[in-house]
Amino acid sequence: MKTNSILLSTLLVFLFLCSSAYAKVWTVSNDATRPAQFTTIAAAVTAASPGDTLRVAGSLTPYGVPTLYFPLVFIGEGANNPNGNKTMFGTTELSRLNSSLGSGGSKFYGIEISSVQINPSFAGSTESQRILENFTFERCNLPGGMILYINHNLGPNTIKNILIRNCLINQNVNFSGSSGTLMGMIFTNCIFDGSNVFFGGSVLNGNLIIRNSLFLNSTSARFNSMNGIIVENCIFYKAEPTGTINSVFNNNITYLCNAPTIPYGSNVGSGNLIGVNPLFINYPPLGANFAWSHNYGLQPGSPGIGTGSNGSNIGLTGGNAPINNIPGNSRIPVVTGLTLPTASVPVGGTLEVNIQAISRN
Repeated sequence: MKTNSILLSTLLVFLFLCSSAYAKVWTVSNDATRPAQFTTIAAAVTAASPGDTLRVAGSLTPYGVPTLYFPLVFIGEGANNPNGNKTMFGTTELSRLNSSLGSGGSKFYGIEISSVQINPSFAGSTESQRILENFTFERCNLPGGMILYINHNLGPNTIKNILIRNCLINQNVNFSGSSGTLMGMIFTNCIFDGSNVFFGGSVLNGNLIIRNSLFLNSTSARFNSMNGIIVENCIFYKAEPTGTINSVFNNNITYLCNAPTIPYGSNVGSGNLIGVNPLFINYPPLGANFAWSHNYGLQPGSPGIGTGSNGSNIGLTGGNAPINNIPGNSRIPVVTGLTLPTASVPVGGTLEVNIQAISRN
């Protein structure tokens, strides 16, 4: 039996997260056929406390998202939900209200977010107060990319510890400003599609790491004014690995690139396979933009099998979050059926409830 109510999965979501003994799980749906506690993100955020979870239903209508000033966990039904509508957010700004309250620690799972902006600045702040850290994005689609304000109107900012895992990025990742600090930003097992580039002017000193990811189908440079990044176990398929200096390229594959050689210039690295077909399971031989129907796993005999760092695979099927394509759903249990085997229960008796669920790992 298939259910249309997201309320049924609240218990399993709570057990999955277990982030705080006092955190609450709230449900949000702007689809009248799928009732929840709130119909807007804004109303749910107003009711929520730091550390709470918002379980957001898929819908044909995107959700508007207010600027976030405290940490929340958002769980959608997927950026390409195979069982129904995807969960879509508008531009999402992660900010800081004052020296003691900010959105650091927020997490996003299974959501198409039109764009993400991270900005620690607030009125009257000093540089030591303008810090945001500890964000997670998993199984999300970012069609409008990200802007990280490491320097804004009030001066330098610090942004730390951002994990982007199993995500699809369709536009620029922009490091705005040249005098702020970025520390510990990791993209792992992601896909960068089409015209996107990493754009920035700061010296990052290894604080931007891109691992086991794919760069697909663009003749322009994938990097622009980048300095001091680390790129490992990635595949550049008809996508140019150019545009960075003083960086490290280890155990990558380039194929159908106009400038395939890595490392180049002031960059260093080893173990790279130049001009070699990675042999994806299902992908147009001459390259193409991302499609959910593709299979970016490696065929038997692929040069990427076992040739990555520490003997892992190069590309999406290696690393710590291996996949063949970006999963369309969140990695949370979902209730698929609920039955009451007993028609009636006497006063003081025990009501037996049978729940069927799938893990969707």
